[in-house]
Amino acid sequence: LNAINVFVSNDLNNDQSYLLSTIDPPTLEKMILPLSDMRSDEVKKIGDSLKLAYKEKPKESQVPLMEQPKLGDFVRDRMPQKLVKDGNVIDYKLDSMMGEHEGIHLFGLGQGNLRSKSGVPFDKSLQVIGFRYAAGTVYVANKEDLRFDTIVLMHVKYAQGADLSQPMEVFIKTKEKGERLAATLYDYNNRYAELKLKESQSGLIFQGEFVAIYNRSGAMGRVIGGGEVRTCGYIDFNELRTFPKKKEEIEEWKNLTLSLFFLHQQP
Repeated sequence: LNAINVFVSNDLNNDQSYLLSTIDPPTLEKMILPLSDMRSDEVKKIGDSLKLAYKEKPKESQVPLMEQPKLGDFVRDRMPQKLVKDGNVIDYKLDSMMGEHEGIHLFGLGQGNLRSKSGVPFDKSLQVIGFRYAAGTVYVANKEDLRFDTIVLMHVKYAQGADLSQPMEVFIKTKEKGERLAATLYDYNNRYAELKLKESQSGLIFQGEFVAIYNRSGAMGRVIGGGEVRTCGYIDFNELRTFPKKKEEIEEWKNLTLSLFFLHQQP
C-alpha cells in the first residue's frame, strides 16, 4: 500500500479492494489489473467470443471456511494430539452445558451451524466465541448478545501520504462482502491502531481477521490502510469488554440499580 493505491471498483458488486488491501505492497506492485473499468460479466462475454476457457468458482468455496467438512481432519493432523479430545459445549452467558462434542479441533471462532456429539443441531443463533483448551470446553453465545463498537488493530499498514497526526474519519470493511462502516481512526505506536465505530454492530470480529480502511464509502474510494484484529468489543464502565455479561453479572447489575433507585426515593 505504500507504493501503489487501491481503489474501490465502479462495479460495487464485483469490488475486490478488500482482498487486494491484504496483499503486501511489493507483490501488489507486480500485479497487472487491466480490467478495472469492466464488469465481470463483460469480461466473460469477451472471453466466450474468443473461445477462452475460464475456471468456474467451485461450489465448496462458497461454504464458510469454518464449516468446510474436511477442515476438522486438516486441523487434527497438525495440532498436538493431547488437544484432540471430546468435551462440553457451554453457553457463556448462562454458564450452562448445551451438550457434548467430539473434538475441540472441529470448532473455530465465529463458527455457526453447530451440532452436538450425537448430531443434534444447536440453536442456529449460537456461535463459537472461545475455548478452554485444557478442559476441551467450547464456549458459545447467542449472536444477539454479541456487539462491538471498538476494534483494536495490530500490524497496521498505511497508504503513502496518510495523515496520522490526528484522528481520522474513515470507513472500514471487516469482510469482503460486508458493508462499509463509518468510524474514527486513532493511530498508535508499534503499528497498532484503534477504530471507534459510529454505530454499535452486532456479532464479533475475531483475532487475526483483516480490516480494510477507506477514505470514503462509495465507488472509487481509496484504501488508506488495513490491519489485523487484535480484539474488539464495547466499552462498559471505561473497560473494553468482548463477551456478553454472564447471568450472575446481569442479576448483580439489576440489584445494584434497584438499590440506587430506592436510595434516591428516600427523603
